[in-house]
Amino acid sequence: MMFWLIAAALALAVTLITMRPLIMRDRERSDSPDVGFYAGQMAEIDAEGERGLIDQATRAQLRLEIARRLLAADKRAAVEAPKRISKTAHRLAIVAIIACAPLALLLHTTLGKPWMADQPLIERLAHAEAIRTNRMTQAEYLSRHGLGDSLPVEDTDDHRLVARLRAAVAERPGDREGYRLLAESEASLGRFGAAADARAQEIALLGQAAPADLYASMGELLVVAANGYVSPEAELAFRTALVRDPEQRLARRYLGSMYLQTGRPDLALVILSAVAEEMSDSDPSMVAISRDLRMAAYLSGADITLDPFEEAAMRAAGMDAAERQAFILGMVETLAARLESEGGSVEEWSRLIHARAVLGDAAGSSAALGQSMREHADDPQAIERLQRTAEEVGIDQ
Repeated sequence: MMFWLIAAALALAVTLITMRPLIMRDRERSDSPDVGFYAGQMAEIDAEGERGLIDQATRAQLRLEIARRLLAADKRAAVEAPKRISKTAHRLAIVAIIACAPLALLLHTTLGKPWMADQPLIERLAHAEAIRTNRMTQAEYLSRHGLGDSLPVEDTDDHRLVARLRAAVAERPGDREGYRLLAESEASLGRFGAAADARAQEIALLGQAAPADLYASMGELLVVAANGYVSPEAELAFRTALVRDPEQRLARRYLGSMYLQTGRPDLALVILSAVAEEMSDSDPSMVAISRDLRMAAYLSGADITLDPFEEAAMRAAGMDAAERQAFILGMVETLAARLESEGGSVEEWSRLIHARAVLGDAAGSSAALGQSMREHADDPQAIERLQRTAEEVGIDQ
């Protein structure tokens, strides 16, 4: 309420100050200093004449001279006075000034949210921390959203093999290798919760020797089981991974998503931007990271512009398998045609080499590598980058 009282008082004060020159526009030209001075002299001469201090002839002569000067001063005041606006324009100006405050209030209620309470930074940060601290556990989230593993009908060889592996591990609880195979097998059947449990058993058997990658893998299985939700249990796994390896990329990537889910898009933007910088353009997870980056940037008020290749990848993510394959092939062929005819940067050639390799076109990938190295033969740094790209995709040089 205090805000509205202060705003109303300021609006009234500004309105009155702005209107004052319009209200006072009809001041008489007698307000001119010269006119007032000569008018005062005329009054003094008349007073002295009445008291007999000067004779009538002198009085008449002085009045005539002062009257002449008064007329001249009045004429100068008329010339120097600003041009008077019409009454219509004058009234319109007053109406416009008065209407400013109601118009501003209308715009504020239409475009803004005047009923929302203040949101100081300290309170917003505290609220975000409360969301993170009090969010649902893995079990609560799975229960509320009807998620979880269900034992598949054992009607295939894979299902029967995994069932036997499950039974064998139960009989040998100290078999670390068995739990590793079980985690991978359960994940292949889409039973990500069971896979995370098997991974946790593997980590428990390794104890302090468990590497960061295993913790990150367990956290990812929990996230996938919850359809992308980063639970406190998954967060703990990722943080444990980072204690063992501060550069563990998978853990950093999902911690960025966790901050995005719990009201800290600013932290998510910093983390995900760093992760994206380290990743190859052809990495399948770049689609999800780019999506989270865009959301974090939007919520943080930052400006993130993806390159055309990333934009296309995000569009392809919403297609079915056949449409996606055709779309990606067309995108790669378009890039290849442009590079072959016009040439391009090392980054673009590396992207094409990766794309050809991912699509299984080893010959096309090698051909792109050869053409790019010929194009950049005079640039040692470019050649080094292309050689690294060849190693990444497994091209023998």
